[in-house]
Amino acid sequence: MNDLKITFFEKEVFESIPLPTHERGSMLIPVFMMKDGDEFFVINRNQDKEEHYDTEHIKMELIENKGVYFKFYGIFDNPYSLVKWVKEKKYSFECSGKSGRVFNDVKSLFRDRGNDERYGKGFVDFGGNIREVSCAFQYRIYDIAMVDTLKEQIKKTA
Repeated sequence: MNDLKITFFEKEVFESIPLPTHERGSMLIPVFMMKDGDEFFVINRNQDKEEHYDTEHIKMELIENKGVYFKFYGIFDNPYSLVKWVKEKKYSFECSGKSGRVFNDVKSLFRDRGNDERYGKGFVDFGGNIREVSCAFQYRIYDIAMVDTLKEQIKKTA
């Protein structure tokens, strides 16, 4: 059996665009995952201040699930469990955007980052809120089959 090898590496530090209230941007270190010979962007570590996300925990999560996804935040570790719970409770997905809040709109919950060379092979961010209980969530998914399955399951909740 072929064992999947996942490794992580960092690229050159860069300065982010400064906020209007700051003289300079943060110094960011891009963290990438190498899986089956392909590079995938994971997250930017902030060199200047305490991390908002636990990069080491994210790496462990990716290793444990073979580089398929990781959770930024939310009450469910697995996006399938989240969708199942929403369906069982007959709740609605919610996403805020330029046009206001939209409910159970699959397109608004998924942001595809696959067409930008800065992100390596790309990924899809799956995030939003649960309208009835204010339960925000966000996952970064590297497996397109998982994204397609989640989209189909969400369509069935509408």
